[in-house]
Amino acid sequence: LNRKFFSEVDYWSADERCFGCYEDVRCFAETIHRVLVDLQSGTLTAPTGQAEYYIAHFAPQVWWCHFDFFKRDYTLVTYHRGINGTQETAAEMDEIFAAENVPTEQRTYIHTELLKGKSRHSTRGSKDVERVMSQIMKDPYILDILRRMYLHDFIEFGFR
Repeated sequence: LNRKFFSEVDYWSADERCFGCYEDVRCFAETIHRVLVDLQSGTLTAPTGQAEYYIAHFAPQVWWCHFDFFKRDYTLVTYHRGINGTQETAAEMDEIFAAENVPTEQRTYIHTELLKGKSRHSTRGSKDVERVMSQIMKDPYILDILRRMYLHDFIEFGFR
């Protein structure tokens, strides 16, 4: 939930964005859900502008890269939480890269970047995330929309 729904929270405060929903999380959840359903059903075939942007950022992960067909070829990485979470994730990724013979110099660079902490676009811990999460958790309707949108991601990737 955090990764997907807050991936672009910095966009939410701009008036022209979020399908005109402004800071109304319920409106945005309903609209993005409708766009995704229309895309999946074939009603929306060539999204542009905001729809294209939000599909790229909020569509379920299982929709990408022909996941159903290729999932046996993927190695899934757990993004660990807690005090040592970043270190555990970086170590797990390094093991995968080593097994695939990624050069040490590139592995070291990736490992170092992962351990730097928040990225420039990170929203974790921001007031906007707290406000949006509060709206979501207080509204069973929004939670149901998100459950319907991401149920298969939760199943496939073991999200909690």
